[in-house]
Amino acid sequence: MMPRRILLHTLFALATCLAACRPHAPSDLDHTGFENPIGAAVIEQMLQESAAAYPDEEEGIPFCVVVGERLQPASAAFTKRFEDQGYPFIDYQELDYDRVTKATVIKGTRTNPIILQLVKMSEPRSGVYEVVAAWNRDSDVVRKRYEVTPSDGDGAPTVKELDAPRGPES
Repeated sequence: MMPRRILLHTLFALATCLAACRPHAPSDLDHTGFENPIGAAVIEQMLQESAAAYPDEEEGIPFCVVVGERLQPASAAFTKRFEDQGYPFIDYQELDYDRVTKATVIKGTRTNPIILQLVKMSEPRSGVYEVVAAWNRDSDVVRKRYEVTPSDGDGAPTVKELDAPRGPES
C-alpha cells in the first residue's frame, strides 16, 4: 500500500493537472468586444487598404477575419456583414501553414489569403475608440492604429489612421 503522504501528493498533482486541462471560460472566446460597429468600420477600412495593395490580382483574393491577439476566428455573423463589399471570405478553419513558403495558405492550395485582424480596442476618451488592427498576406504585414468616432445618427463611424502602434510588435 502507498504511504499516505505520497498518495496525497499524487492526488494533488492529479487535481492540478485536471484543473489546467479544463475548457477555457466562455469569456475567453467572447468576441463581442470586437464584433460591433466600431470593429466593423475598421474591417471595412482594412478591406479597402489591403485590396488596394494587390491591384494586379486577376481573381479576388480571399479574406479571413480574426479577432484578438490570439487570432480567434470571427463569428460567421460578423464576417457576413462584409459580403456585400464584393470580396470573397473564407473561414479561419480553412487555413493552413505551408512549410515550404512559410506562409498562411488555404488548405490544399498555395493560395495566400489576406488575414484581417482586430488586435485591441479601447476607449481612451468618452465616445472615441482606439483600435489596433493588422492585415497580412504572405510576408507582407501591416499593423496600424485607428481612431474611430461613432456617428451621431445612423451613419457609419468615422475612421482615422493614427501613427504606428505603441509597444512591441506581435
